[in-house]
Amino acid sequence: SCSARVRFYMLSLEVQLIMVLMLLLDASLGIYSLVIDLRHDEIDEETKRTLDIIAYINYGILGVFGLESLLKLFSFGLRNFCKDLWNVFDLVVVLGSIVSTELMLARLVKVAKTERVCVHLVQAARACRIFGRVEP
Repeated sequence: SCSARVRFYMLSLEVQLIMVLMLLLDASLGIYSLVIDLRHDEIDEETKRTLDIIAYINYGILGVFGLESLLKLFSFGLRNFCKDLWNVFDLVVVLGSIVSTELMLARLVKVAKTERVCVHLVQAARACRIFGRVEP
């Protein structure tokens, strides 16, 4: 069946390795952005461009994580998906990231330093997903 093929693909070593590498990239970019936000009250134009590029990369990574969650939900089914608590954690973190990103994009949340730091902390929570991927 189609869901069995998707499940096989999602559990393959290659896909898992790609996702771990994306998590490491995401964590690195999140830490870099957080350090920039905490160190500088005023950001120069070059740093702002760098942060904009990081934001676009972040949107792409977030889209991949969202697609991964949807594919897992489709291939495992709701009951089996929820049996693995890391899947539930992944989904909650991805949904929280999407909501915080959309609110900032829509300017419904004042984009002050405190809020940006909170968004970076949500991004750092996404890095915790790696613990559910690496098995001893």
